[in-house]
Amino acid sequence: MNESKFLPVARRTKLTAVVAAAVLLSGVACGSRTDNSASNAQSANAQTMSMQDLYAQAKTEGTVVVYGGGSIIPKITPVFEKAFPGVKVQNVDATADALVARAVSESRGGKTLGDVWQSPLDSLVEMNNARLLLPLDVPEGKDYPDDLKGDYWLASDQQYLTIAWNTSLIPPGDQPPRTFEELADPKWKGMLVAEPRDFQILQGLATHKYKSDEKAADLMRRIAENAVKFHKGHNELDQLLAGGQSAVCWTCYSNHIPPLEQKGAPLGFSLEEGVGQPNGSAVFSGAQHPAAAILFVRWIASKEGQQAYAESGRIPALSSVQPTDPTRVKTSYTLTPEDIANSKKYSDQWNEIFDLQ
Repeated sequence: MNESKFLPVARRTKLTAVVAAAVLLSGVACGSRTDNSASNAQSANAQTMSMQDLYAQAKTEGTVVVYGGGSIIPKITPVFEKAFPGVKVQNVDATADALVARAVSESRGGKTLGDVWQSPLDSLVEMNNARLLLPLDVPEGKDYPDDLKGDYWLASDQQYLTIAWNTSLIPPGDQPPRTFEELADPKWKGMLVAEPRDFQILQGLATHKYKSDEKAADLMRRIAENAVKFHKGHNELDQLLAGGQSAVCWTCYSNHIPPLEQKGAPLGFSLEEGVGQPNGSAVFSGAQHPAAAILFVRWIASKEGQQAYAESGRIPALSSVQPTDPTRVKTSYTLTPEDIANSKKYSDQWNEIFDLQ
């Protein structure tokens, strides 16, 4: 094992009963769980030890249980297990909301069955509000900007909401819109589609571009005058765009477009700007496999782990590791935990501006 090899290196918020339960539990969860002090002390120590020593401890545990939905954990698992023979990944796969509900229920029953939490930022915030996550400060985090880490999480990858278009439907002589301001041009009337739940566009512009709610809302109202059509699901938006049923999508994910282009779809997309939605990793308080949990999180944050994310079609959080396709935007208005806490007013305003139920 080469120790030096590993040294320093959006989903929308849903105000569901799950969130409410998690927040309510923040005041009682500690009293209902078993004493996690020994496990947490091991985890804290594991955050600063050498990767060689950490791997040796993780091998004695043999397993790391990762709560994380979607396709990414199965894709990176073989790479991790090859790098660290003897440490097996057990993935608990479900939607982020379902996993939050499961973790909260287990905590209420005095159990901690997960080791690593992997999810979009809003679910990380929910889990932290429920006091289910351990403070996290690992050496690999020094290479990450402040908006891609916190005192309990570290970003694994980013998704960017940006503008995409069908090249065959752009009027001759016109350039496709590459900034959000250009979408307000009347020439795009009747040609715009979006996901109805992507209020993060409004919030990202208000908080991080304009630093003005009024300016961002004014732009959204002018875009609304262009008769935006809404369709639920980013995959559906992708297919509508690729199939020529829509001309311009302004809440599409940048990393969704290159695979469709490679299949022959006449698409283009803007890398000028986008609203960044981080996915991230954290460690359960009271993890049953504390060394393996920290090993997994530190590996994800390393250049080797970030390369595994890139090769799985994701946009690595670490800026020195490039995605396999050019999908990282030049200017990102990246959402933060503070934005998640203040999201409801932007969601309500978005729904009002675009007359969404």
